[in-house]
Amino acid sequence: MNPRRILLPFAALVTMAFSAVAAPDEQLLGKKAGYPIGTPSNWFYDEGVRVGSFSNLDKISPHNTLKRAASPLPLPHAAKAVPAGFESAGFPKG
Repeated sequence: MNPRRILLPFAALVTMAFSAVAAPDEQLLGKKAGYPIGTPSNWFYDEGVRVGSFSNLDKISPHNTLKRAASPLPLPHAAKAVPAGFESAGFPKG
């Protein structure tokens, strides 16, 4: 029997086992208590707060919230429909 036929499935199992161990440590990142949120100075560069910071960016950086208009204006209809396709490498898509 060819040894490659025996070793290849075994190598695949070993590789899958190590990939599961290589997942990030969720307790270290603070998942149990909610991911920690950074400050305006460290939210992007500090890996310990990156997940929580990207999920809560509106709490870190200043932003403007627009209020609803008292009497909104309807959008006008287009004169003709815009095609929804595109072309890639000379071939039409969509």
